[in-house]
Parts: sequence; C-alpha cells; structure tokens
Amino acid sequence: MILQRSSSTALPTSRIIVLILAFLLSGMCALAYQVVWARMLSLVFGSTNQAISTVLAVFMLGLALGSHAGAKLSRRGKNLGIIYGWLEIALGCYALAFPFILSNMEPIHAAIFSASYDSQLSLALYRFLIALVLLIIPTSLMGATLPVLAQYIEKDAGKAGSRIGILYAINTFGAALGSFSSAFLAIPYYGLNWTIYFAAILNVMVGLACIFLLRDTFMESAEKPLATSNKKKKVETRKDRLDDAALIPFALPIFILFLIGTIGMLLENAWSHALVLVFGTSVYAFSTMLTAYLIGLSAGCYFAARYLLPYCSTRFLAGLLILDGLTILAITPVIGFLPAWFVTIFGDMQAQWHMVVAKEFLACAALMFLPTFIGGATFPLCLHIITRSRQNQSVSTGVSTSIAYIWNTAGSICGALVAGFIIIPLVGSERCLIIAASLALGGAAVVLLGTKPQTSFRKVFAGFIFLIALTAPVFFTTWDATKMNSGVYVYSKFFDSESALEREMKNYDLIFYKEGSASVAVLESSLGHRFLRVNGKTDGSSEGDNTTQMLLGYLPYLYARNTADALVIGLGTGITSACVLDLPVNSVESIEISPEVVEAAGFFSALNDRVFNDPRSTIRILDGRTWLSSMPKKYDMIISEPSNPWQTGNANLFTADFFRIAGNKLNEGGILCQWIPYYNMDSSHFKLIIKSLQSVFPYVHLWMSGTDTFLLSSMQPLEINVERLSHLFETSDVRKKFEDMHINTPGSLLSFYYLDNNSLQTMTLGITSLNTDSFPVVEFHSPKFLLGPNRPDIFFDILEASYASSLRISDSELDTNARYLHRRNFYSHWRIPDRVTEEMLRRSLN
Repeated sequence: MILQRSSSTALPTSRIIVLILAFLLSGMCALAYQVVWARMLSLVFGSTNQAISTVLAVFMLGLALGSHAGAKLSRRGKNLGIIYGWLEIALGCYALAFPFILSNMEPIHAAIFSASYDSQLSLALYRFLIALVLLIIPTSLMGATLPVLAQYIEKDAGKAGSRIGILYAINTFGAALGSFSSAFLAIPYYGLNWTIYFAAILNVMVGLACIFLLRDTFMESAEKPLATSNKKKKVETRKDRLDDAALIPFALPIFILFLIGTIGMLLENAWSHALVLVFGTSVYAFSTMLTAYLIGLSAGCYFAARYLLPYCSTRFLAGLLILDGLTILAITPVIGFLPAWFVTIFGDMQAQWHMVVAKEFLACAALMFLPTFIGGATFPLCLHIITRSRQNQSVSTGVSTSIAYIWNTAGSICGALVAGFIIIPLVGSERCLIIAASLALGGAAVVLLGTKPQTSFRKVFAGFIFLIALTAPVFFTTWDATKMNSGVYVYSKFFDSESALEREMKNYDLIFYKEGSASVAVLESSLGHRFLRVNGKTDGSSEGDNTTQMLLGYLPYLYARNTADALVIGLGTGITSACVLDLPVNSVESIEISPEVVEAAGFFSALNDRVFNDPRSTIRILDGRTWLSSMPKKYDMIISEPSNPWQTGNANLFTADFFRIAGNKLNEGGILCQWIPYYNMDSSHFKLIIKSLQSVFPYVHLWMSGTDTFLLSSMQPLEINVERLSHLFETSDVRKKFEDMHINTPGSLLSFYYLDNNSLQTMTLGITSLNTDSFPVVEFHSPKFLLGPNRPDIFFDILEASYASSLRISDSELDTNARYLHRRNFYSHWRIPDRVTEEMLRRSLN
C-alpha cells in the first residue's frame, strides 16, 4: 500500500482507504470553502484587485499558521487520528456558522469603509484585520491537518518525503475536484449557502469517521531522534540510500520551496490575466484554469514521491529548476497564438457548451502541465531533504512537513502580492511569466553555486544560466497585444478563419494598453473611431455605443423628482457621466473599479471632457456596490452600467440584493437606471434579472436601443416630465449630441420607450425565482449561451409586449403612433428586417 507505515505494524488496508478518502475530501472541501468565502467577502469588501488579494493573502497566512500549530500538536505523541478527526469537525462547524458571522461583520466593515475609503493604505489594513478575524480560525484548522496526519501516517521522518508527498498529492487532487465541483455543480444548482452546507457536512462526516475508525491507533512520542537503526541501514538497497540528501545544506530546500511557491503564484496570476483574454471572464473560465493548475501540481507531487526521491541531489534540483524555467519560456509565446486557435475551433458557433469547456480545459492543461508538474514535484523532494538533513535528524515528521509547508506557503503569499500589485501592473502578464522563468533559472544558478564541491564547469554553467535569467524579460516578449485583445471569446462568431481575424485586427491601432485589475485597451479604427476594451470585450466606444451611453445619462432626468445628486457606477468611456453633467445637477460621482479604465477614459476626451474638468464631477476608484452599501449618502439618480451580467465581478450588480441596496440609497422620487444587454443571453435569464428588479421596485419602465435595454425604476409611480423632455432639446450641447444619434425631436427620443409597468409585469409572470447573491443563476448559466448565435426572441418579446404599453403624455405630437413612426428610422440602422418594421407599423396604426 502506498501509505503503509514503516513501523513493524503496517496500517490495515481499511485505514489506508479511510486516510486517502479523508484527505481527498478534505482538500475538496477546503477549495470549495475558498471559492465560496472569497465570493461572499467580495460582496462586502468589493471586487477590487486589492480586496481580492487581501483575502487571498489572509487565507494562505492562516494555512501557514495552522501548519505551525499542527506541528506542535503532532509532537504530543497521542492519538493523532482522533485529533485529525476533531480538526475536520471543528472546520465543518465553523463553516456552518460562517454566513452568520459574516453578516454580523458587514456593519463593522461599512463603518470602517465610510471613514477610511479615501486612504488606500488604511482601508487595506482594516480589511486585512477583518479578513484575519473571519478566516484565521478555519484556515488554521485546514493548515493543521497536514502535519497531524503526516505524523500519524509516517513516524519515521526519514521516509516522510515519499508517504507525505503522496498524501499531499491526494489532498491537492481533492482541491482540483473542489474547484471543478463548486463551479460546475454545487453553486450553479444549489447556490452558495448550500455549497457551504454540503462541504461542512462532508467535513463533519470525515471527522467522525476518523475518530471512530482511527481511535485505537496510538503513536509513540516523537521527541526522541528518529534516525534509522544500524540494523536497518545494513539491509538498505542502493535505491533507498540517502545519496547526498543528508549532505545538502538545510537552507537549500527552504530556499527552493519559497522560490517555487513564489513562481507558482506568479504563473497563476499571469496565466489568469492572459487566458481570460481568450477564454473570457466567466466563472467557468477561471475554474477551468484553476482545476488544470491544481491537477498539474498533484501529478508532479505524486510522481516525485513515488519515483524521484532516490535521485534527489543538488544537481537534480538545479536541473528541475532549469527545466521549469526553459519550459515557461517555451510555452509563453504559445499563448500569443491562442486567439487564432480559438477562432479556428469555435468560429462556426456550432460547438456545445460542454465541448467548449472541455477544449478550453485541454488547452489550459497543455500549457500549464509541465511547469505545475515540476512545481508539485519539488515539495516531496525538498521535504525528503529536510527530513534527512543532518541538522534535522531529531525532528518529527509532523514538524518537518510543517516546515516545508510554511515556507512554500510563504513563497505563495509573496508571489501573489508581488504579481498583483507590482509586476503585472508595471510590465504586464507576459513579462510576469518570463520573470517567473527567470526566477527559476536564477534559482538554479544559486543552487549550483551554493553547494560543494565547486568546479570551473559548474561556475561557468551557473553564470550562463544566470545571464539567460537576466536577459529573458527584455528579449523574450512576443505577444501581439492587438490580437490578444480581439475578444475572440465573444466575437469569434464574426470570423470564419484565422486569416479573417488577422485582416480585421489590422484595421485597428492600439493606442493604449495596460494591465492591472483588468486588461484594458483602447483601439482606434482606420475611420478614427475609438473602442474601450476590458479583458478583450468592448465596453464602450466613440461610435456604435454612443446611443446607449448617452441615453443612460439622459433618461433618468425625465423621471426623477429631483436631480441634485447623481451616481454613475462604471465610468467606462466617461460618456455617460459627461451626459449627466449636461443636466442641472449639483454633483456627479463616477465609481470605477479599475484604475486602468479611468486612465483609458482620457482617450475619449472629445466626448467626456466635462468628467475630468467640471467641479461638480468626482471620480472614485472603488467598488460601486461597496460604496452604495457602506456610505450613508443618498442620491436622486443612480445609473448602473457595469459590463455584462455573465462576467465574474460584474454579476453581483445584477442581483436582487444589489437592487435592494440601490433602492435604499435613493431619495424619495429617485430613479435607478439599470443597463441590461440582451445579446448572448437566454430569454429566461433576461427576464430573471427584470423579475429581480421588480422584487425591489414596484414601478419599472423599459426603454430599448438595439440590443441594449434600460430599466428605469422607482419606489413611486413613474411619469415622464414633459417640460424636462423639451428642455433637453432646448439645451444646445444636448441637442447636438442627440443629432449625432439621429434623434432630432422629442418624439424620436420617445420611440426608444417600449414597456410600461403593467406590460413588464405581464412579461415576467412565469418567472418564480430571483437572481440573488446566494443563488447567482445568471452568472453561472448565461455563459453557456455566449458562443451561440444571437437569438431575436427577446427583441420580439419586448416588441410584442410594447403594443399593450401606454405612455401618458398629453402632447399630440408625442402620441403612440408618432413613436412607432420614428422607430422605423432606427430599425434600419439596427438591421431589423423590413417585414418586422412593416408589421409593427400595421399593428400600431390599427
């Protein structure tokens, strides 16, 4: 048996099976917790890069501290099987209580946020402390399980590298299962809370099984030296000998574990930033990448523990680091060809969703497997050296395992923070990958130069490797940033071949590109039109999206009782905020989560100059939802225009919970204007968002422009102010913008009005559930329709319902028939078939 102990009495097969299942399920539950807790905390802290990095750092810090505590527990020499069982039970119990604990922490965070939002350092510190309070107990329990179970399985520290390496591989594979099952099964069909409950119950069951099945096995005290006996040494085969593991300096495996942890997180962050440009920002894209990453780590750990320990030496470790660095350098240019590959595979729009995910997983696995395999292999190799080091002969298995785990985790914390806050924002994800390769090569040179005996060849070779490490970040970049930002995961349907993609992207110049919390680009076409792209997808432009961006700014003005204070969530190009500033308002606050987007908005100055120069305008780089939920201020108009609801991070701005927060922050007679696109969306999901909005606001009107809809919502009855409607066309700046959109009269503006409150309620009668924070149906199910053809069913549903909608305006020039006649002009621009336009006119006149 692979986990059989080296003591005279082997563990029974039944207990080996229990241990394997226990640590497999433990890893699965731990990753599920990480996914769900991170999502829950993002609803409180926000989805900013700083908030996410803070949660991740606290999570890993807790694992490291827990591992240290677990090492102390393992030295007691008592029944470690029972201790392990109680750790699992305690973790499950805390998980069950987590939603309640978090809900009580929200008011504390809100108070702190409102007092410190303008100081990034103070806010980061407070969030770190809150996250520490929330996560330190469960993550410490998770971290403590490995050294405790390690000591239980293998009391001979000299053989820990093999058996504990296999144990760690099983746990990591369980984490891969947790990543997959939480994103693809548990959350989509049962929601966040039930995912926690499932994992918690599983933890408790594992704990109880260990308490009852492992209760009669007691370990001897590990305080005495665990050196191998003379008699045993005599019968060792060459394969089992120490080689030079005992001669390697104790600091060397510590250095390598820290380095590999750092490299691993640099790779994970950079791959995530790069691959979302190809696979998209849906929850499934992230889960696919994480699952492939963890499987590579698990496979490397298992293979090394089973087959590579006899060859462990400084030369072997240096060779692995060199292979790691060269592999990263070799596969990084391949990522630059992925947009063309994506178009070739999925450009015909015929692929089923599960086939899309499967092929994306295979692509991720092909790219990540060898670097992650090598990263995983270093853990048992370094643990083997630590346990056999002459400086560490008297240390128990649990303590040795803890040492290895802590230093590897410390490197991971360092890598995550450095990648997210320094390297990627400064030099981008491609150079981040190359820097990771350079660290591997540089680490290999250090290993070669730091051990004896030294030879001239070794020094020269180490110097050569170090030279490659220094020059690689300068000379090894190959990606075409324009092609990488082509947004193939959304737009591949428009390209029938790789050559078509090449021809299309040659029509654009990249005038701005920066990576950070997102990859943000500004492209300029040969006609001079500019497009803002976030993670490859167009989120605004100076042509094409103008009507949507401007209507979002002007429509709330027609309904709001007062117009003193306005809030715009999602700056984008800044055009919407600039339109609000055309109105008689006292203040306009624009909340943008990405500092890169704010910088990119400067390239649309011809259309948004007011946003940066008007004293009434304030731009805040914060999470819009966190701002609304935490600040006591109320508004007369709230305009929400995030990116699409299927995108992770933006999805929480399309839930009933967010609409409730927004409703509470409106003054009496205030208006929420919510942008909802219906392209690439199933009709049921579109109606689900509207139903969620109706669950908060009793009065809702729908306006539509092309494939974009605008939901004007209020707690009081909605009525268009005719005087303000006229005022818009009397204001020269506004009238000029309307004319650019071919809106020449108040009647043509009202042609964008479609559904009144009663028609919308009729339209959503069959919808019985809501899109909520705890059950985010749209985020998890709408990506399945992303690559399919645009379906006109939502448009026809809205058009059909519009015939029964009324608009109570006394002016005869603005009556219903006039609105329908004006629509004809826009339908030709929207490429609506003539037969549809003729049928609409016939029905409206009758």
